[in-house]
Amino acid sequence: MSDIKTIEQLKENKMKLVSDARRLNEMVTSEKRDYTSEENEQYERIMSDVETLDSDIVKAEAAEKRNAFIQRQDEWAASSAGRKTAPSIPNALIGTTNDNDQYQMRAFRKGLSFGLNSLNSAEMRALANDSSDAAGGYLSAPAQWTNELIEKLKDAVFVRQHAKTFTLHGSDTKGFPVQNTEIEDGTWTTEIATVDEETALDFAKKELRPQQLSKLVKISLKLLTMTEFPIESWVADRLVYKFAVTQEKGFLTGTGTTQPLGVFVADAAGVSTGRDVTVGSTTEITADGLQDVKWNLKQNVLAGSRWTISRTGMKQVAKLKDGEGRYMFQPSLVLGTPDMLLGQPVDVSEHAPSTFTTGQYVCVLGNWGLGYYIVDMQQMQIQRITELYAATSQLGLIGRMYTDGAPVNEVAFSRGKLA
Repeated sequence: MSDIKTIEQLKENKMKLVSDARRLNEMVTSEKRDYTSEENEQYERIMSDVETLDSDIVKAEAAEKRNAFIQRQDEWAASSAGRKTAPSIPNALIGTTNDNDQYQMRAFRKGLSFGLNSLNSAEMRALANDSSDAAGGYLSAPAQWTNELIEKLKDAVFVRQHAKTFTLHGSDTKGFPVQNTEIEDGTWTTEIATVDEETALDFAKKELRPQQLSKLVKISLKLLTMTEFPIESWVADRLVYKFAVTQEKGFLTGTGTTQPLGVFVADAAGVSTGRDVTVGSTTEITADGLQDVKWNLKQNVLAGSRWTISRTGMKQVAKLKDGEGRYMFQPSLVLGTPDMLLGQPVDVSEHAPSTFTTGQYVCVLGNWGLGYYIVDMQQMQIQRITELYAATSQLGLIGRMYTDGAPVNEVAFSRGKLA
């Protein structure tokens, strides 16, 4: 059974569950009463199964990408006459690189497996290694490996898929012009009349300074003895898994102090309270509230906007109908097509606010490409910890990357807040 067919089946199963939840909701609504405790438990159980299927769909899509990578690697090996083993550097990392890039990757693999002392002077220069650290120095990851890790992060963190990203080379900060006020409308004039001068347009400057994000992963020493084991890909995969959660939290709810500034945080330097819209009662999202959040965005911004909401919020939203009796939420059955809410794609995040009490933020509709910037520093380091885990026959690897993110245009966001 192909991965695509599996994903389609998962989506069909999800649609069936959503239909079951809707039938239950329609019955309760038509009888003009509240849910009984048994019905509420049944609804919660159905939505829990929907959440499980959502997770399975994400895993199946990731497996499809991995299978495609393995197939490309096999095709590469088969095309090389007389080659009977897998390439020492995975295809995805070789790509169209030149000899120097391949040399850097081989040196990087060697350094990861056997430490800095295993590298000769040429390999040290190729990695531009900083060996001044008292603990033995760090491995400066090659640019192509760093780029590969960031591409994997893009798949794992939905914000990265839609926001604008920049990479710093030789600098630790990047400034962006931020538009504080809109330009005034044009005026009709005759050919010889004086043209009105623009006086309202105002720009400020926002500085993004990548902050350090670190994580430790451990690997079996036995695996390191396997000459064909792709340790560089293994390290990248593990670091992506560890970094993804922290970054998504930062882009959504970060405070902006030694971490990104999130869109769910009211801040004059990001999305201010001027972009807040009451989305419901003190404890629930309402259909009219969602409409108010949507139409708080201008049409040119709305075209590329997406909802961000928690699973808790989706349990409420899945019950809501518009004035014509149609459900506002429409789950997708088509591979590669997102679920929709009021005609806009939905990203359900574990890290969106999920506390439903007075004054809390519960959803955001935003155009990430117009309103949110992410800055990564090209430099990335790996430190080997050799003695601490010797008793368990493991090697510790600490990865350090540098990133920052912040809203740069608040009119690209409309934020839903409970009354």
